[in-house]
Amino acid sequence: MISIFEKNVVPALISVGLHGALAAFLFFGFAPSPTPQQVKIPNYVQAKLVKLEDQTKSQKQAEKPQVVDLTQKRKEQERLEQQRKQQELKRKQEQEKKSGS
Repeated sequence: MISIFEKNVVPALISVGLHGALAAFLFFGFAPSPTPQQVKIPNYVQAKLVKLEDQTKSQKQAEKPQVVDLTQKRKEQERLEQQRKQQELKRKQEQEKKSGS
């Protein structure tokens, strides 16, 4: 039996060395390099409560034609016209006073 070991000492040492190198490579060589931690900023959602009743009310109001009160509009126009006439009278009176003096 000693003769088998004596004949195969070199190949046995090579085999043990290769197996040791393989074990060392598996243990130390496959460790990934540490990657820097990337901080992810969360995307926040700003939620708002929407009620269907509110939408339907606004749609109904938009659909209704606006009723224009013509009498009120006419009174406003007459009032503005009177103010304009009074301002013209005052301006004319002031011009007459200036030209008469």
